[in-house]
Amino acid sequence: MEAIKRFFSFEGLSAKFCGAAFLALGAALLAFPKEVQEATLSSVIYCLTVLVPSLFPFMALTSFAVTSGAGIALSRVLGFLSRYIFRLPKVCTASLLMSFLGGYPAGARGEMEGQSMRDGRPNPDIWGNIITCGEIAVGIYEIVGTKKRGLEVPKALAEEILPESVMEQAAQDGENLCFTDPVSNAIVADALLEQELVTDPQAAARLDAIRQLDDVAYDTAFEPPVSDYELDGLDLER
Repeated sequence: MEAIKRFFSFEGLSAKFCGAAFLALGAALLAFPKEVQEATLSSVIYCLTVLVPSLFPFMALTSFAVTSGAGIALSRVLGFLSRYIFRLPKVCTASLLMSFLGGYPAGARGEMEGQSMRDGRPNPDIWGNIITCGEIAVGIYEIVGTKKRGLEVPKALAEEILPESVMEQAAQDGENLCFTDPVSNAIVADALLEQELVTDPQAAARLDAIRQLDDVAYDTAFEPPVSDYELDGLDLER
């Protein structure tokens, strides 16, 4: 009885259907090789003569907007559309606009470029061994390491929203600026919230705590080492 149930279960029928479809398609390829060849050639020609020429310019323009910082300037003007109509961060404005103009592949390309802008892992020379690293918005990271803790922001974005005196306090890591002292982090957190670049409620709550110089914002569920506690006056018994 159990074997019959398994045979007629959704998983069992799905696997059998896929197996039957595989055999049928394989037989069709062997039975109609000329038709398959012509259909494949027609599809490739259509892709090279229609799809690539029409989509590539928009995808290239989207990549330029995301990587050059032009998208950040654009979000200053049209960011309210992303924020209040689509309920997305303002930094998504360039990708959304290019999706409407050049089709969804252009927007997907912009999102991929945004995710790949980060140059590898956080720099251990700045942060030490990484305890936690979370992306709170596109290209913006909250990092806790054994040496330092704070925020890492793309340099192009920092130049748009931060005063030069604050940027001078940051350590540069490639195309990113690392803010590791509490005062600079508070200013950066305030700017990110004021510009509505961080819309996730939990991330915004952490930034608000950082803005108020509240160490709760750095809670990582890790107990600090004993050396970080003030041990004077404690009665330690063996």
